[in-house]
Amino acid sequence: MIKTASGPEKSFEQGKYQEVLEKLDGKKQLSHSDITALIGAHAFLGNLEEAVDLWEIHNQQLNEIQKTRCRFCLGVAATRVSKLKWARRQFRTNYAQAKDDSLAYAYQGIAFYLYFVGRFSRAKMWVRKALKASLASGDGYIRFLATDLLGHCTVQLGSRAEGLHLLEEAKKLAEVHGNLNFAHAFASSSLIYAAEAGWRPDTMSAELEETLRDLDVQDSYTRNNLVLELSRQWTLRGKWKQARELLDRESSGIYAFGNRRQEFVLQMRLAEIAYRQGDKFAVSHFLQSGRRCLNKISDRAFEIRQLGLELKFRKLYGGSTKDIEKQLYQLSEEHSSRINDQIMFRLGGGKNPRTSASEDPIYHLYLQAKENPKRAAEKALEIGYLSLWTEFQGLKPGSSFFHVLEDGTSVVVGSVSQVVYRPKALTHQYLKIIQALKNGQGTKEDLINKVWGYEYDPARHDSSVYSSIAKLRKILEPQSEWIKTTDTGWELYPEVEWSLPKMAGAKAPKAIPQPMLQMDPSDPVQLDWAKNLNFRQIRALRERPQEGFWSIKNYKQLFKVSTMTAFRDLTGLLEGKFLIQSGRGRATRYHIRGE
Repeated sequence: MIKTASGPEKSFEQGKYQEVLEKLDGKKQLSHSDITALIGAHAFLGNLEEAVDLWEIHNQQLNEIQKTRCRFCLGVAATRVSKLKWARRQFRTNYAQAKDDSLAYAYQGIAFYLYFVGRFSRAKMWVRKALKASLASGDGYIRFLATDLLGHCTVQLGSRAEGLHLLEEAKKLAEVHGNLNFAHAFASSSLIYAAEAGWRPDTMSAELEETLRDLDVQDSYTRNNLVLELSRQWTLRGKWKQARELLDRESSGIYAFGNRRQEFVLQMRLAEIAYRQGDKFAVSHFLQSGRRCLNKISDRAFEIRQLGLELKFRKLYGGSTKDIEKQLYQLSEEHSSRINDQIMFRLGGGKNPRTSASEDPIYHLYLQAKENPKRAAEKALEIGYLSLWTEFQGLKPGSSFFHVLEDGTSVVVGSVSQVVYRPKALTHQYLKIIQALKNGQGTKEDLINKVWGYEYDPARHDSSVYSSIAKLRKILEPQSEWIKTTDTGWELYPEVEWSLPKMAGAKAPKAIPQPMLQMDPSDPVQLDWAKNLNFRQIRALRERPQEGFWSIKNYKQLFKVSTMTAFRDLTGLLEGKFLIQSGRGRATRYHIRGE
């Protein structure tokens, strides 16, 4: 039978910590259950000093079950702010003194501590004991906590789907118990695990942002974890400046909470962003700061992540890697987990964690990159992980580039701030303009000759050139300055890597072919128009449509142009005396003169 609490104790179990403080803080006469609830509320709100003071004043008044619960709350709060030795003493005392009805708290405390220091297999063993003891005692509160922790352990040991199922079960148990704060926290943990694996890449950033907005302001621990994962998602998507601004904005809250593990992850996130931006001095700074956050005894399992990033950094910028590789192999044998095993295998050592591609898409994308970097880059681009695209393409971190894809129309633009993918943004004409500017041909006359194939006429062609340059700058935004205006025309910013497909190359100019028809050499109007016909008009004079005449409709269909362009082209041929007109309105027909 499930036991139910009442009064402040019930409010505490439902996660209404502020309500407990408002009712009990400053109250002179406190019952034993009031004291237990007040100590727990202060502890879980991060007010550890107040919680410890209350404990030292009142602990002699409490029975063993109440003492066990208080030590559990104090130990969890101390662990979260990295006071690990003091926390360990509370959990050990609980284990030594707990009775039948409080064994679940003793086991859960040990499991929580072991999980926190990266001993996931042992933590799973103890949390199973806690879950069994909670069922025996009918304690619904510790039951949903134990189910949640079992889910975390299961995910860390490689069974993500099973672990997320347990987290969902814990969420439902918390809701039944009335603790919506924990239910939201459990849902947030599930979301973070899904994000880490690369699930739902199209919507994940938005899901994290929405969860962050809806989170209870009291839950600083969950909030910090959501912020750190959201910054990671933005980093994966090439939004480096945006990710850095988020961390700068939220870092004060992370430091204020005092969880050294979260401070460590913060430094690793900042180091990864700096690495992507090619800022090697910032990478060194953040890696060093991250090392200072780690406890050399309790955080050995997490040291692998810092060493893995440092190894990647040294391989890029030079420096000995033997010492790091030695530490990595030693730590990987002592502290096996899903993430650590994946890091080690990607670095070329250790065992391959056997997870399916659907369960861990990002990890399998890295594995694919080892075998087929081109296909992995295509997949990364498809799902929007632009940082991975640059990595699989072999682009140097921090480089500026304009990379046209094989289709000749899509482009990836990268700078120190971000990477942007613009599908189907280019036309063949735009590519020819870029190729011409890349070759140093930057005047209006050069562009008209090389790109359009016309003999330059300022009155007729300047507007086309200006319009095309403006559209190209729009595609380049926010790096529109990469097309620089000069005294004579335009040039490309030289520090940018302009990668274009072969099809985009500008061919040597050819003489403009004259239309194959009888012309009157004494007619200056016809001769002048013949020199300035565009490629569509020349083709229209050489070919005959099925109908035997040209109209706005069939001209649009053949050349894939707008109504206005078709009208302008045919009107020009008419004014140049190459065509004659019959009919009116929609029945207007254009016939080759002389036929």
